[in-house]
Amino acid sequence: EASAKAAQFKPLELSNMLWACAVSRCPAPDKLLTPSLCGSMLPQFKPQELSMTLWSLAKLSIGDMGLAHALLQGAVSKLHAFSTQNLANAVWAFAALTCKEE
Repeated sequence: EASAKAAQFKPLELSNMLWACAVSRCPAPDKLLTPSLCGSMLPQFKPQELSMTLWSLAKLSIGDMGLAHALLQGAVSKLHAFSTQNLANAVWAFAALTCKEE
């Protein structure tokens, strides 16, 4: 059901869904992980949603660096608004994803 409604998700709903998949160790539906879906809503992402989505991608071992880079670019543009926890989660996630890429 989540896959069918993925295009209607708001950034918070998307990041919560990915977080739930990561915490429960369930694979995320492919339709949630498209760069076009995340890219189209990227300007709407708040720092918490960006860091949580990046963290979830890393925990799920999703190696789509195009998606991670798009989210990271969104994070860089909003870095001034990140809490220390948001920053720590985003940096850890990007490091974890980069290590998996190598």
